[in-house]
Amino acid sequence: MTSTPEVNASPSRPFSRSYETQRYDVNTIFSAPTLVTGGTFTQHNTTITSQGGFERLQDEVAATAFHNSAQRVDPPKCHPHTREAVLRHIMQWIQTSENRESWILWLNGAAGAGKSAIAQTIAEMCVREGIQLASFFFSRTDPTRNTQKSLMATISYQIAQSLPFTRDLITQAIENDPLIFQRSLEVQLEHLIASPLRQLREVDPRIISSASPFVIIIDGVDECHRRAAQIDIITTISKALRAHATPAIFLLASRNESHLIMTFNSRTTMDLLIRVALDDDYLSDDDISLYLNENFAQIKETHPLRHLIPDEWPPTELVKELVDKSSGQFIYASVVTKYVSAPNSHPVQRLEVIRGLRPTSVDTPFAQLDALYQHIFSSISNIDITLSILAYSILMRHTDIATITKFFDMPIGTVEAGLVDLSSVIACKGGYVIYLHASLPDFLLDESRSQQFYVSPSQWHTAFAHRWFVLRA
Repeated sequence: MTSTPEVNASPSRPFSRSYETQRYDVNTIFSAPTLVTGGTFTQHNTTITSQGGFERLQDEVAATAFHNSAQRVDPPKCHPHTREAVLRHIMQWIQTSENRESWILWLNGAAGAGKSAIAQTIAEMCVREGIQLASFFFSRTDPTRNTQKSLMATISYQIAQSLPFTRDLITQAIENDPLIFQRSLEVQLEHLIASPLRQLREVDPRIISSASPFVIIIDGVDECHRRAAQIDIITTISKALRAHATPAIFLLASRNESHLIMTFNSRTTMDLLIRVALDDDYLSDDDISLYLNENFAQIKETHPLRHLIPDEWPPTELVKELVDKSSGQFIYASVVTKYVSAPNSHPVQRLEVIRGLRPTSVDTPFAQLDALYQHIFSSISNIDITLSILAYSILMRHTDIATITKFFDMPIGTVEAGLVDLSSVIACKGGYVIYLHASLPDFLLDESRSQQFYVSPSQWHTAFAHRWFVLRA
């Protein structure tokens, strides 16, 4: 027969087993009260080793979210000599040593404006300057970093690595509460991040203090799964900073989605906050022009077919056309240069494809941009109303909100409400619908790209004609 002794271990503490197997004659094992005749049995000698708190922390970390993760191959960063004004502004905020008034910097802008590139560059600048930091880069397409589940553990791990004194404090917090990673973000932030930093400040204010706080960069808050989780991240950080004077500052980067705007406008966050919007104040058109010209120059120097490229390519007016099409958002310029620089195709011909002067081949030049638009449109709550507004503004060339409202006989505010889910690519300002991406209408008017969101000119013109006759009746 076979006997396995019971293992005495707390159910809340994981352990590992090592087995040594021996065979014994049963008559030499059992004491007198036990009568066993014949046969053999197998005894398992079990050694229990508890997993320490730091090892548990490592198990919860999303290493792919680090700014220097090997998994983030060629992460976006600012092209040399671009974004200098906004980078300087953010670094000045980080290095403020006296009378700090803001503890959260919200870097916001339209989809594709280059927020992640700026966050990445800031992280690298902090490393060069010897500024202690931790980072978490969300990505909606990466299941290891598209939820808030591993956010606090990942930041805590980096704190323990940067500031060795905190390691024992973090380890002890985990061992005191082995289920801490199942707790709320608020509990995790307090015990794994805020408390260790405060205790370090008390021991040696020279390492970390209000004048020299720990920098925590969280990029792509809007790419965390579920809007409720995005709001929870912001409010949790705000409450921790307000309640305990945590010696840390937070750089949060996201699109200016409506629910995030409301959260940052809340009383909990408002007076802790400085906003940096990627708008016309930072002359992004000049940066995009520089980016395009330098990339085209590199193509002419390195491409296998460079001998077929004219010296004057591309002409100045064509670069300006691409800058205008970018609408201040780096993603369009990035898509263009990546497509044109493909080594197995003629760059001049590929640029003609981009401009619509040549039919596309098997590959699609705007695949990355289309994926972004598809994701944004998939979150719209009332797609029928939204597409009606967009179709009218594009095809009838009327972006005046009052005109659109009157044509569809909508209640006042319906246009603004119908476009609120598109706040990262469309704005309603001064009574007009403003396209933050000039390439968005191209996407909607191309069925192969927009698919279920396609704005068919023939169908919509028919619908508008019918509506016009109704209004005239």
